[in-house]
Amino acid sequence: MPKAAKRSSFTSWLRKKAVAGLLYFADRSRSGRIDRWLYGKVTARESPSPGFVKQLAYRAESRTQADSERALWRKFLTRVQTARIARDTGHALTRLAALETQAAVADPTHAAGQLQEFWSYCDRTLSDTAREVMHKNFIQTIDALPTRTGYQTILDLLEPLIARAPENQSHYILALKKLRPVIQKQTEGWETAMAAWWDLISRYQTHLEEPTIEHIGTHFRALSRKAGAGTDPDAPRKISASLITHFPEDGRSLNQMAQVWENRKDWRSAANFWQLSAATTKPVTTSNGAWVAENAEEAMRRTNTTLKRLRLARQALAQELYAKGRYREFCELASRAVELLPEHRMMKKEPETLALLKTYVHHALKTDQTELPDPETYSDTPKRIVFCLDVLKVADHYTHSRILFAICRNLMALDPEIETHIVVTNERLTVSTPLLDPAYNLTRDNVIEEMARAALPEYYGTRLHVHFYRNFGLEGLVDTCKSILALKPDVILYGGGHIGLTSNESRAVRHCLYDFIPTAFMFIQVNNEVDEKLDMVIARGPHEILGAPPEDRVRIQPYPTITDETLVTDPVIDPAKAESQILLSAVAGVRMDLRMQAQKPEDLKCLFGILDENPGSVWHFVGSRDPQELAASIPLLKERVDAGQIVLHELLPYDVFTQMAENAALYLQLPGFTGGAGGAGIARRAGVPILTFENSDVSGRQPEETVFSEADVAAFVAKANSLLSDPEEWERIARLQIAHSQYLREQAPEGFYDCLAEASRTARSRMAPWSAPHTPKSSDEVRVVPATEHEENSMLEGRNARQVPKPNLAMGQNN
Repeated sequence: MPKAAKRSSFTSWLRKKAVAGLLYFADRSRSGRIDRWLYGKVTARESPSPGFVKQLAYRAESRTQADSERALWRKFLTRVQTARIARDTGHALTRLAALETQAAVADPTHAAGQLQEFWSYCDRTLSDTAREVMHKNFIQTIDALPTRTGYQTILDLLEPLIARAPENQSHYILALKKLRPVIQKQTEGWETAMAAWWDLISRYQTHLEEPTIEHIGTHFRALSRKAGAGTDPDAPRKISASLITHFPEDGRSLNQMAQVWENRKDWRSAANFWQLSAATTKPVTTSNGAWVAENAEEAMRRTNTTLKRLRLARQALAQELYAKGRYREFCELASRAVELLPEHRMMKKEPETLALLKTYVHHALKTDQTELPDPETYSDTPKRIVFCLDVLKVADHYTHSRILFAICRNLMALDPEIETHIVVTNERLTVSTPLLDPAYNLTRDNVIEEMARAALPEYYGTRLHVHFYRNFGLEGLVDTCKSILALKPDVILYGGGHIGLTSNESRAVRHCLYDFIPTAFMFIQVNNEVDEKLDMVIARGPHEILGAPPEDRVRIQPYPTITDETLVTDPVIDPAKAESQILLSAVAGVRMDLRMQAQKPEDLKCLFGILDENPGSVWHFVGSRDPQELAASIPLLKERVDAGQIVLHELLPYDVFTQMAENAALYLQLPGFTGGAGGAGIARRAGVPILTFENSDVSGRQPEETVFSEADVAAFVAKANSLLSDPEEWERIARLQIAHSQYLREQAPEGFYDCLAEASRTARSRMAPWSAPHTPKSSDEVRVVPATEHEENSMLEGRNARQVPKPNLAMGQNN
């Protein structure tokens, strides 16, 4: 071996022994001075062995000598960068990130300087790949810091990274993640922390991308909603205000602030922010159609939601102003709120809008010194009875007018002192609403008058009066209420058909006049929603009552719709009609299509079994809007139509339908078929047996054994088969229907009148002399709730009784 090589080998051996000796004594030293001297010597050398540096770095880590460990890992990285040694580099980068973070957290006053020097070192010495790894490790280390770490320290740690890579969106997301628990807990200094966050965002706002802005907005809106549980009651407003300040074009931030004020019941501020939100909503299209938003459908949905909440806030503010005696501002806001109704029949549906209309009308009545009835004058035997409807439909296939005329005739025949008034309020004209059907045509007053004159010629103009009101706007509603009050009714009977927006009940007028006049309700069509603003709900048969009927004020009472002129006591009862094998079902409007599509497949299969049990029979369904589309939408139905066993018809002329009904074997009213009473009446007068289900307009006129539960379709089918196969049973049911009609003709008028008298007595106990302006009661307060909120009561219960004590159970039938 050459002498130079021997000297080098000996020197290396001697150095190792010296280092081993130093480490031996260092292990036994408590001061760490030997370690620090050794570490300093190694890091000062220009090219120490990477392996030896790594060994010392691990030693410093085990002895928690953070400063020395940091210097050694830096030296190690410098060596491996130069020597292109990749082994253990990842650990070195991870440890350096942790050490620099710990140093900054331990001494926040020097954090900024330390980190700037550290990242300058990284910029000088590390490769691009190593810097990216270091960056990632540093972010992970910050993310793992305990929640007690001060937020300003978090920002100090992130600031050098953001300055070097402001386009990296993960920095901002991490800063928001660390801010979230600070705001949620609202510990001391949370506002300072939030201000520091927004200062950071302000400096780098131009680098924020849309997803990041969306993320920030979503989280701050959520923080605002949850902040109410913290220690600062004003926190939701402060959080939302900060979001609006920095992202003023985000309409949802304005919505959030509006909701904050709603929660605090500051309706003026809430209305202001909803107004701002509505004003800044992006248009869906330009006026000339040259630009259409990509998210047009979503934008329209948000716009409609904003306008609805603006309307509800205005309504609440209007009620608040009224309670404070600021009547002029109340009237203005009430008008503006009603103008925001997108579909003006909605006032029938929304309790908040009904309460506002009631307050407005009561204020007007008081201001105008309108003469109001004295509760003490109400009689136990009402003589002046008013029937009130929003709209009275006029068409051959609608029985509404004939029902009203028949009830009026029977009541007036019961007592010569009774006077009846039919009032058509057209309340949906408080603001404009498109007509749904020609039968609603508002210009046909003369047609209704002629129908009334023809139906009751001996009473028309003396004891029967028909009134039509076409009053527009809120003041028009006031005029309508004044006109009805001028009639001095002893009781008002409001007629309602169908539920929700299509109801023909004059619900707004009812709410406005409820405090002054005994109030009852009757079903012109089987299903309608009712509420507590009633003294009596008169149900004509076993059908469900939706809504919130007044407790213990529901009566099951057949309506006096049969007169001597309409009662057929001796029709032709011809069992041979059963041989025609013609089955008939009918209901007008869109209901045929909707109800058929709503039928359960197993129920349809069972019902159509009648056709299989009776070969040659044909079932006619009358009233479909689109027979072809209806058949195509129901495979079971289309199969029967194609086989010629079922025929679907549009609405037929009255004489054509009458001829079909007079030759039918059976009239069948399917489950859920509301309406159809007119068609059933024609079949009944023709001596044709009728089978129906409980929840229908037909059930109230039928003997009990022809009315079935919707859960018992099989029994309905079995009864139909027995009638078609047994002529004696067919004849018995046909005659039973006639006898039942005669029974109802004799008993219904008096029972119906008794209900009205009871409503008058009930009303007197709840009324007091009305001498002060209406102040909204707790039940009238506006509740701003999600649009989807809706409650339905279940069916009423009771059989063979007029009074139903628990109006949440299934009603039975009273024959």
